[in-house]
Amino acid sequence: MTRLVHPGEVALGDTRRRATRDELGADELTARVLTAFVNHARVLVASEVAGVEVFEIAHEALLREWTTLVDWLNADREALRLRHELGASAEKYAAHLDPEYLWGKGRVEEAERVLAHSTVELLDDERSFLIRSRQRARKRDWLVRGALTSVILVLIAFSGFALLLALENQRQASDNQALLASERSERERADDGVNAQKGLRASMLAEGRMDLEPLALAIEALGAYGPPFTRLPPPDAYQGMLDALAMRTVVGPVAVLDGHKGSVVAVGFSPDGRRLATGSLDGSVRLWDPGTGEQLAVLDGHSRSVTALAFSPDGSRLASASWDRSVRLWDPSSGEPLARLDGHRDDVVALAFSPDGARLATASSDDTARLWDAESGAPIAILEGHAANVSALAFSPDGSRLATASHDASARIWDAGSGAPLRTLEGHDSRMLDLAFSPDGARLVTCGYEPVARLWDVASGDPLLSFEGHRSSVVAAAFSPDGSQLATASFDDTARLWDANTGEQLASFEGHTDDVLALAFWADGARLITGSADASARLWDLRSGRELAALTGHGGGVLALASAVDGSRFATASADSTARVWELSSKAPRGRLNGHAGKVAALRYSPDGSRLASAGYDASVRLWDPATGSQLRALDGHGSYVVALAFSPDGSKLATASYDSSVRLWDARSGASLAVFEGHESYVVALAFSPDGSRLASASYDASARLWGVESHESLAVFEGHESYVVALAFSPDGSKLATASYDSSVRLWDVHFEDQRAVLEGHGSYVVALGFSPDGSTLASAGWDHDARLWDVASGTQRLVLEGHRDRVTALAFSPDGSQLATASADDQLRLWTVETGATSQIFAGHRDDVLALGFSPSGAQLVTASADDSVRLWDLSSGRELATLVGHGGDVNAVVFAPDGSYFASAGSGGGVILWPMPATALGLACARIEPYLVGTSSAPICAQLR
Repeated sequence: MTRLVHPGEVALGDTRRRATRDELGADELTARVLTAFVNHARVLVASEVAGVEVFEIAHEALLREWTTLVDWLNADREALRLRHELGASAEKYAAHLDPEYLWGKGRVEEAERVLAHSTVELLDDERSFLIRSRQRARKRDWLVRGALTSVILVLIAFSGFALLLALENQRQASDNQALLASERSERERADDGVNAQKGLRASMLAEGRMDLEPLALAIEALGAYGPPFTRLPPPDAYQGMLDALAMRTVVGPVAVLDGHKGSVVAVGFSPDGRRLATGSLDGSVRLWDPGTGEQLAVLDGHSRSVTALAFSPDGSRLASASWDRSVRLWDPSSGEPLARLDGHRDDVVALAFSPDGARLATASSDDTARLWDAESGAPIAILEGHAANVSALAFSPDGSRLATASHDASARIWDAGSGAPLRTLEGHDSRMLDLAFSPDGARLVTCGYEPVARLWDVASGDPLLSFEGHRSSVVAAAFSPDGSQLATASFDDTARLWDANTGEQLASFEGHTDDVLALAFWADGARLITGSADASARLWDLRSGRELAALTGHGGGVLALASAVDGSRFATASADSTARVWELSSKAPRGRLNGHAGKVAALRYSPDGSRLASAGYDASVRLWDPATGSQLRALDGHGSYVVALAFSPDGSKLATASYDSSVRLWDARSGASLAVFEGHESYVVALAFSPDGSRLASASYDASARLWGVESHESLAVFEGHESYVVALAFSPDGSKLATASYDSSVRLWDVHFEDQRAVLEGHGSYVVALGFSPDGSTLASAGWDHDARLWDVASGTQRLVLEGHRDRVTALAFSPDGSQLATASADDQLRLWTVETGATSQIFAGHRDDVLALGFSPSGAQLVTASADDSVRLWDLSSGRELATLVGHGGDVNAVVFAPDGSYFASAGSGGGVILWPMPATALGLACARIEPYLVGTSSAPICAQLR
């Protein structure tokens, strides 16, 4: 079993790992144990990877809650961690047969010492690796001793003894440093493997779930590297974080209500959700602030166990029932007693306020129910007729009827005003435990100590349906908010969902390992909460039938549930003498910005990063607040596709270009239209502001570029000379020159001040579609459909270098922030990095499966992001050449990508119509910590998040 665990430094750091059958043992006894653990105990799951059978512990929670396994791990933790490292090193040695992978003397001696005092056994290849490492260490010792002996003898005869000894010491020091570096590298690789597994686990758990474990795992995995991120995290760790952050909703504990001295059997929220009441077998009622967990009041008065609680509909009263045969009314704002209702001759086990709050109904083991005036506490009626304990009751939604269930196997319907009996519902074969009216009050469901629930017509008392399928007693039932579905809880460890109109079973919720004792629909009717004797609550999705969250932490069975009216929280009451408050949060980082009705063609951040602009084929421009993901403005006015955007250098203005042949200028704050520049005779496809913000240049399919006055709103110049579409342009950093690229295979340089042509740069063999100046303005880069990029000397207009290597058209280019490198994207599915000085290829980034359409450097120049027609965005590390993440979600070509000015995010857009914001690792870690912070999470993620505060 310990081979199925990645042992951490402490128990909370343990994670699951997969192991093959051969690794676990191929003998018959091991095979029988594995079969039993998979098929019967269900603590393991078996699967097939690349045709090899592998086993894995069924759930991460077992690493904390299966005490036997925890004890095994803790007993030999150091040895298990060492075995894990030993196995990884043995695997690398077997793959390369390089002696450098063998361990040094220090690690061999440490391994032998630790293993000698443990029960851990090694596999043959692990043992062989250790033996070979020991032999190599001894051989090295012999060689060193022999060499030293020879040196000493020689040095006795020669005066160079001191020099040679120094050289030998230097060599040994160098060898030791190399050995330490190798061992450190091995440890880092082992750590990377563990953190990658955590990231993979986070990705797997994040899909379709709502519990906090994916976030906690992702924080542990990514937090092992920063901040500061001095070492790159493995891609799986970063991807796991992104997947965990993408969870729309999470649920977790926000308060543990500790104070009772006995099982908490009743719990309820006030109508406004500001108070929570709990009742316990210790005879007390307690009031709590559900947000903070602060105890507000202890309501003492009952002399025996409290069995039931209910707030009045207006929240002004709290009623409690007890085995002391009394009912008490309390003021929940002050905790003061208001009235004591006496009259029952045995335990009072259930109570309910009428919908208008005027009456209170109580049920007792004295075989009666009673009606009381909720204001004064005066008795109204005694409802007699049952032949055994009355176990449950409920008012109809309109308050005109009261239903009771009894251990005499019957239910009865009474006039809630007078207490007169109206109907007796018979058909159950055993004691009844629960009942509920449908939301329209026309039907009543009943259940009890038999594996069936029954539905009745309230008006006639006739049976309508039987819900059969449970294998044991059905102990609780509830209608969905719209009355179309019915949920039941059973001692067979399951809850089930039924069609309330046909009786068809819609879902069986399996996952609890003991009796399901309580259930409740979420306020939206899309989810179900269940509580079980297995000490957990679980959240289920009703549409898919999937488990959304397993909520653990209680030390005893979950006996009761309550949900706040607004659906933001729910509470669990437990036999461990505590209640817990759980909060549902949908405050996920806003990752996707929806608003465009078609392809998004252009994307730009404002210089200060406070705005993000997008333009699309729906003829609209949208301004977003990237911090909140909210849309600030929709800029309408263009009559066709908007395909280019540019912010002015000070961020105050936004320019847009469209297939309607116009350029528009907008106030970037208010969204007001400042000017419409008309003059082009065809599509306008590119824009650029001059560095001082005084001029705006535009490029068009009419084979011209134009210069406009930003303040005067006048046409300043028309640059004509190209013989085909002008599709790209750029100002030099000093603003004196404008470069244009055209489908006529040429690049042209224009003097902005004299408004004339300076040079025609010829050499490309096909369309030129991308260009850019180096940061110092000395070099111009261009690229196109001839598969090449070219570097030009701006001063002389001569070609410096041809960058050859791509196998298809080049679609985009960009200089690194320091100007030393040029990146090019191509339809050959690759990204290439070139050294500007020499033109040599320094890196080739392969991974995309279709045309690479856009790219961008991070502000630091350490990373590159690419967008592709393969529907993905990829993030690359330039120093190592590693791919850090593959990001999907657009559902079509991704044709625009841009980094935020501070490098904390990058944004992408494409044919799917959405804009997606992606956080960089440090930002993602901070977002995850902020999201998990409100919850009580006792994992190793806490110290990582503490460093970020």
